[in-house]
Amino acid sequence: MNQFKVHKELPLSIIETVYEQQEVLKLAWPEANYPIDHNQWRSWFKNDDKTQSHGFSFSGAKGDVAFASIKTYKEKPGLSYLCLVAVKKDEQGKGIGRDFIKEILNHCQESLGILNLYLLVYRNNLIAKGLYESLGFQYVDGENPMRFKINLSKP
Repeated sequence: MNQFKVHKELPLSIIETVYEQQEVLKLAWPEANYPIDHNQWRSWFKNDDKTQSHGFSFSGAKGDVAFASIKTYKEKPGLSYLCLVAVKKDEQGKGIGRDFIKEILNHCQESLGILNLYLLVYRNNLIAKGLYESLGFQYVDGENPMRFKINLSKP
């Protein structure tokens, strides 16, 4: 059974597991250093007077298999981004990403009060683009990366 977890602190051991292959990391965060640079991740994930970050992981029978984060900008209320979404290479194509993102969207709606959630996806990441569109994200603007948005307000 898959388990969804919310992390208030940066779970570096999970990040090292999920992004252990460079191609997975570069699709999620093209500018990231490889191998995993703990200081770079701490800097991105820090919470301060401008941003608030929330980490999420998904685990199954084989341990931790997915990680993502939400970054909310306090200076622009209502501006939140789904970031760093990744599923371990050997677990891709099994529906884990879809289930994981559904859990994140539910958590954003129920616990974080996020009404609109944005994400960026690079044009060459066709699988991710198709997944996000199938979950209800709609293209907003941008060429590479492209920006998508989903409205999470309840009808």
